[in-house]
Amino acid sequence: MANFINLTCPSCGGKLEITNDIERFSCVYCGNEFIVKRGGGIVTLKPIIEEIRTVKRGVDRSNYELSIIRLQNNIRQLETRLDIITPKRKKGIYTLISSIPLFFVIMFLSKLSGSSGFQSLLITIVVIGLAAVLFTISKLSIEERNIKQEIDDYEEEIDTILDRIKN
Repeated sequence: MANFINLTCPSCGGKLEITNDIERFSCVYCGNEFIVKRGGGIVTLKPIIEEIRTVKRGVDRSNYELSIIRLQNNIRQLETRLDIITPKRKKGIYTLISSIPLFFVIMFLSKLSGSSGFQSLLITIVVIGLAAVLFTISKLSIEERNIKQEIDDYEEEIDTILDRIKN
């Protein structure tokens, strides 16, 4: 005949009888599940919910760590794009700055030549070129600003995740 151990449900206070071979059971009164812990002649009941919380904490931590790795990879990719865009933007600025004096030299020389048709064509070409350079600089500046903002957002998200891991 099986030996019964009399216990009280920690949740509802119901009277329980378990045998030596039971490791896990549900209270017939409240339905809560428990793990039977035996050691040193003492039998205790541990709610399964605590075990689930412990596992969940471990899973959450792993997910947070994977998220940090993903965000760090995203930051590296954005920094690589930034390393390409920034020199192009700076080169465009230098081109624009150096083209302005050239524009005035061309205007001066075209005035000396006296050809109004040639002068108009030359000025139109230079103005279109300067506008194209200015447009490119503007576009690259906007992209650079957006990338920097995205990097800041990722770094802020990493900080938030690190705070969650600590707590």
